[in-house]
Amino acid sequence: TTSADVVYPTYNTQIMAEWYPDLGGWVIPRLARSTLVAYVPNGNITTVVTLPRAINSSTFLKNASNQNVVYYCSSDTKKIYKYNIATSTETLLSWPGASYACDGYAIKYSTARGSIIFPYRKNGISGYAEIFDTP
Repeated sequence: TTSADVVYPTYNTQIMAEWYPDLGGWVIPRLARSTLVAYVPNGNITTVVTLPRAINSSTFLKNASNQNVVYYCSSDTKKIYKYNIATSTETLLSWPGASYACDGYAIKYSTARGSIIFPYRKNGISGYAEIFDTP
């Protein structure tokens, strides 16, 4: 680990940082990389997880067993995956068709709706999609 001040690198200007309460730091993903790193203010840089695939966007939450789960859009496959950090289990979420691709740098989990909401592209047209899933 290395001592860190929280910075937002210029090559990541589109990807949203997310507060990671377990470490008391910001996770700032690097575009098209698989390792998510937490930057703890006036503390250490800590690897949170190395995912099986590179990402465009991600979000964290706890499941019913209080385990950390990452939902992410793969920059390689353009699909949405769920990754349980405690069990190192990756699950491809149900997908409406081969022509759909997750797109953009934002993804959110709605606890009220029990769903992942994210931008997508299909045949050159953009929109927002929702996939219902339980972490």
